[in-house]
Amino acid sequence: MSEILLDDVEKVYPGGVRAVKDASLVVEDGEFVTIVGPSGCGKTTTLRTLAGFEQPTSGTVGLGGIDVNGVPPNERDTGMVFQDFALFPHLTVGENIAFGLTVGGDWPEDAVDDRVAEMLELVELPGFEDRMPEQLSGGQQQRIALARALAPEPEVLLLDEPLASLDKQLRESMQVELRRIQEQVGITTILVTHNQTEALTMSDRIAVMNDGRFEQVGTPTAVYNQPATQFVADFIGTANLFDGEVVGAADGRVTVDCADVEFVATAPAGVAVGDAVTVVTRPEHTVVEPPDSPTNSFEGEVSVSRFLGDHHECHVTLDTGGDVVGVVGPDGPSVSGGDRVSLGVAAEDCLVVVE
Repeated sequence: MSEILLDDVEKVYPGGVRAVKDASLVVEDGEFVTIVGPSGCGKTTTLRTLAGFEQPTSGTVGLGGIDVNGVPPNERDTGMVFQDFALFPHLTVGENIAFGLTVGGDWPEDAVDDRVAEMLELVELPGFEDRMPEQLSGGQQQRIALARALAPEPEVLLLDEPLASLDKQLRESMQVELRRIQEQVGITTILVTHNQTEALTMSDRIAVMNDGRFEQVGTPTAVYNQPATQFVADFIGTANLFDGEVVGAADGRVTVDCADVEFVATAPAGVAVGDAVTVVTRPEHTVVEPPDSPTNSFEGEVSVSRFLGDHHECHVTLDTGGDVVGVVGPDGPSVSGGDRVSLGVAAEDCLVVVE
């Protein structure tokens, strides 16, 4: 059993800085959970508290059903991969992977070489045991750091932005590779990142952190399509945000007056006339020159048009005021800066978030 528990964890640094505030989270056995948020939100402090490098000011940290408050890092059954990989430059790849096995003294000497070979097979780098870290590419170093963390067979794997220093193409390929390895081993994993794409593509669940607190915890689909707060809507993916007030409600829909524009949207549970809300539209649902007649239609002028391969992304200044990001699909018209356009978004594609 390798369940992870954070129960009302708070971390206050000297000087009264509260890095983590009332954080509660349960990660199930074998689950891959990503803590995502902007720099300074408390996600790395949360991970270091799980690893034992920091002790919580209050609250409980549990690993495998055991309260580990006060337990030092080397006595917690965790493996950790850091952003800079932290490989020992004077040791070979094999010696790096074997480090946790030989230092702990729990592994028989004749089993260490077999375990190193097994880990190199797992990360698809067989035969690399005699190379030095400086002879490896960034992606290869990342795999060796992962192999070293997994070699002692920890119950929990903690990843502190392990892909941040890789270029875009390598980072994306390593997202797939890291998830493959995690699923193959079946280890309970927490990844910390500020990269929303990593969070959306790799995770069973996402915990969105802001100002030391978890604002929403859910599946990638739920967090993206049903954001609980304006912060979550804005941070996860690209969003057009309009603050307004509900001025009408009928037939399962609400009308929201957002000063510059008015939206008709599907009514979320518990929203009533007079409520202050934020209307969220995603660019992929905000269509430039839509082929049909959507519920919400607007006119404006394109300020910037960007070609992104399978679509154009258009930044449009509305005639009524405000800026919107929309898309032109591969079969849509050619659009460039200065063009007059219409935009449309269906009522069911407008998310209403209570402020």
